[in-house]
Amino acid sequence: DLAWTENGSATTWDIEWGPTGFTQGSGTTITGVTNPYTLNPPLSPATTYDWYVRADCGGDQSTWTSGSTFTTVPLNDDCSGATSLTVNLSCSNTTSSNVGATDSGETPGCANYQGGDVWFSAVVPANGYMVVECTINGGFTDGGMAAWTGDCTGLTLHECDDDDGAGYMPLIEINSLALAGQTLYFNVWEYGNNEFGSFDICAHTVAPSTTWAGTTDNDWNTATNWDNGVPGATTDVTIPFTGITNFPTLSAAGSCNDITIESGASLLDNSNLTVNGTANVKRSFTASEWQYISSPIAGAQASLFSGDYLQIWDEVNTQWEDVTVATTALTPVKGFSLWSTGTTTFSGTLNTGNQGISVTNSGGDGFNLVGNPYPSFVDWSNLDDGPTATWGAIYYWDETAYVSWNAGAGAGSQYVPPVQGFFIATASTATFSLTNADRTHLGAGTYYKSTNNITNGVVLEASNGSYNDGLYVRFSNGASEGFDLIYDAYKMLSNTEGISQLYSFTNDETILSIDVRPATEVIQLGFQNTANGTYSIAMTDIDGISSVILEDTKTNYMHNFEDGAYGFDYSTTDDEKRFKLHLQTLGTNEIAEGLYNVYANDKVVYVNSEKVINNGAVKIYDIMGRIMVEVEVDNANFVKIPASFKTGIYVVVIEDGHNVSSNKVFIN
Repeated sequence: DLAWTENGSATTWDIEWGPTGFTQGSGTTITGVTNPYTLNPPLSPATTYDWYVRADCGGDQSTWTSGSTFTTVPLNDDCSGATSLTVNLSCSNTTSSNVGATDSGETPGCANYQGGDVWFSAVVPANGYMVVECTINGGFTDGGMAAWTGDCTGLTLHECDDDDGAGYMPLIEINSLALAGQTLYFNVWEYGNNEFGSFDICAHTVAPSTTWAGTTDNDWNTATNWDNGVPGATTDVTIPFTGITNFPTLSAAGSCNDITIESGASLLDNSNLTVNGTANVKRSFTASEWQYISSPIAGAQASLFSGDYLQIWDEVNTQWEDVTVATTALTPVKGFSLWSTGTTTFSGTLNTGNQGISVTNSGGDGFNLVGNPYPSFVDWSNLDDGPTATWGAIYYWDETAYVSWNAGAGAGSQYVPPVQGFFIATASTATFSLTNADRTHLGAGTYYKSTNNITNGVVLEASNGSYNDGLYVRFSNGASEGFDLIYDAYKMLSNTEGISQLYSFTNDETILSIDVRPATEVIQLGFQNTANGTYSIAMTDIDGISSVILEDTKTNYMHNFEDGAYGFDYSTTDDEKRFKLHLQTLGTNEIAEGLYNVYANDKVVYVNSEKVINNGAVKIYDIMGRIMVEVEVDNANFVKIPASFKTGIYVVVIEDGHNVSSNKVFIN
């Protein structure tokens, strides 16, 4: 109500009013009012207005008074009008004001409360944790706040705070499961009730969290697979590696707030996961070693590896190039070489669904550095010669040398880990594409380390004593004697000093780390090391092969791997083709009731006996019956005879005590 003192005899008056500071004559005028007068037009809460009055003396008016002011109370002047605050995962401010606030009658007992308080309410989240805080926004700079339980008809003080917030502003932290779900009331005032204006207030909590355990199976939506139930849209999720057997798969829609995937863990989202916060994929790297990587998130940049060394492979010029621009995109599926100092966390949006990148061949072997773009493993059996594509072998860098895998063989792994970069070889420009169908959990926790066993072949390893380099040889009637994309793998030679490297040659001099060919009896090997020394070659696996002999052409020694590894002295001037591999398969049609295997290669005749030949001889005849050469044999089961004869068919006769056998060979 507006009221004034009449100094004359007037019984009616005129009033003009408006927002404080308005120019008289531009406000709202009401005539013929009585004293006092209730102003009924809509008024804004917590707002100051100016007003003027004059007497109406039957058509003659007095002058206007010098003016007065009034201030409306805020809507949340008392508990019953409390402003409801939404509890968010971060502070989302509501702007309020103490202008016009009155004394609510509640006495909090701190921060010099003298009335002038405004009220708010908030519901405590299910986790029992909530923070309500005030910050400066152009009004007062020193305030107090109290939290109350109960309802507006009967409040109980829970906590009172003076300046636990920023500056001298209040902050109250609620941390009680007993209060979960309850509505709390908060009143805010200025210290001393002598400054007025706007301030900000918010209520926030921490996201609920749950950690994957995989106790039951790999279904994301099974509650028993989590330590705190299936995550919801506001739940923070952790997928650990240690101790996990089943890793999560989403076959239906799922959601979370933030998600963290630990190094070695795997997530198969199948494009069904909605991440409302941030996805974090961790990867632990071996410090001070080069390793190949690829980003599992979209939008990552080279700045993620500030302080490390990052390179890309230039297929055109077959050389490495340094990445020096921090904003260089870590494009999904693109591979990079990284010299890192430890664990890196990729943060952003998880890659899922169809992913691809262009690959080229500029006239060489067409090696392109690409990578796994997903937070799960990739099954390369879909891509070597599988239902998805035909890319042949995959080539990993194991921080010392290159290892490969193709069609079930090789020292590399069939399963490509998250964040793993690798080489592929393409015959022409194409798009290397991956889909969710190529993803798997198999192999989780392993990085480029094979557990393959050879089938119908043999595995050899050359060693310098600290590093073993493998050669995989298999026999298949479907393979050729040259390079076959779907079977073989090139030998990518390493520049690492002092390691022994072993490989085979095809008929066109291509060097291989995985060599699949039709059954043959002699394979030319390649060996090299950058340092002189004593090294070894060992047989580590065998299947379907009855005899494996290593020929050292430098020493003219034939070593049977049944006797263990072959040790030898090596000089960097040695012939790269110093060694040959002699093989006899279980399917070979042997002579003399299976006692001898006789064959010719590169104008050399070889005799391989299952038993030691004592006091015997090997004779070679031409088709006219003329003896070409005779070699005495004693206490040996492998005989090598130079046969620089004209191309043709010859008869090899083996005499061993009372046994005499013969076999035809073709010498070319």
